[in-house]
Order: sequence, then structure tokens, then C-alpha cells
Amino acid sequence: DLHKAIRRQRQMCIRDRLDNQEVCLILKISPRTLQNLRDTDQISYSQIGKKIYYKKEDIQKFIEKHNRKL
Repeated sequence: DLHKAIRRQRQMCIRDRLDNQEVCLILKISPRTLQNLRDTDQISYSQIGKKIYYKKEDIQKFIEKHNRKL
């Protein structure tokens, strides 16, 4: 069934991603700071419905870039 296949694909995509709460904990920042990073295109994200997700590799790149500046 097409709907089941689409749902399965979406679930697989989400498994490889982090949500707002996870990213805030990893980066030790507030949700508002994370929103500012999104708004200024410093962190890529995708949105499914009302929920925002981040690729793990994008967060890792952000950490590496930020650590070089320290």
C-alpha cells in the first residue's frame, strides 16, 4: 500500500535526524538560541508537519566549525 510505504520512508528519514530538544542538549543552548541559528542559516533543518529535524552530520559540522573558532 502506498500510504504504508510513505509512512515507512518518513520514519526511516526521521531516525537519522535529531529534534530540537536533542540538539539543544547536545549544543547546550536554549530553544530560542537554536531558533536564531536556524533563522540566520547557521544550521540546516527540515520540517515535517510542525516538527523540526536536523541531520546528525549537520550538527557535527556546526560543532567542528564552532570549536575551531574557540
